Amino acid sequence: MTEDKDNSMKMPYSALSTPTLKPRFPKAALAYVDATLGILARHHDRAQAVAPFTVTNEAALPGVADILAEADTFFGAGWSVLESDGRGNRHRWMDRMASLMLRLDLSAGARLRITGTGLVRGRCLKEASVWLDGNPVKGAFRRKGLKGWTYDGAIAPTRMPPGAACHLLTIQTDRSGLKGDDTEAGRSLAVSRVEVIAA
Repeated sequence: MTEDKDNSMKMPYSALSTPTLKPRFPKAALAYVDATLGILARHHDRAQAVAPFTVTNEAALPGVADILAEADTFFGAGWSVLESDGRGNRHRWMDRMASLMLRLDLSAGARLRITGTGLVRGRCLKEASVWLDGNPVKGAFRRKGLKGWTYDGAIAPTRMPPGAACHLLTIQTDRSGLKGDDTEAGRSLAVSRVEVIAA
């Protein structure tokens, strides 16, 4: 079971600066966190810039969603083309980072479940984390056999950032353990379903 990053880390959407972290972190760790949050910030800004949505009354949006990899609502960046395994499970692979745009009202919070398929590389799952609008989502990844995994987390009550037309759900992982074809193809984790469930 892998817990996500410390919930004290926050990231402003349009800035590459990072918050003040506790001095107990070594310099190397601080540099890694700074670089990671910078990448997330740029990723978020690029995704919002191409979002096919317009700003609307957030309260009028649904608070739950069930998004399959093959659905038109599976809209984001960093994903492969739709694939299917031998068991008929349809999925999209992600590289080091991928995002999904959520046009939802999350002001009351929600539960989050992500279902994955495909061969699971241990380090990819161990080092994975989930973020919403640049803030870490507290939850855990669990392996389900050799070819499956799930993530269960809790989304805190969240308002859309000013001027944003959607929330941005981001999954990040470490691909350093990949070898051969997976490295060349940019494959780390395969996602087949994302569920946002009422808290």
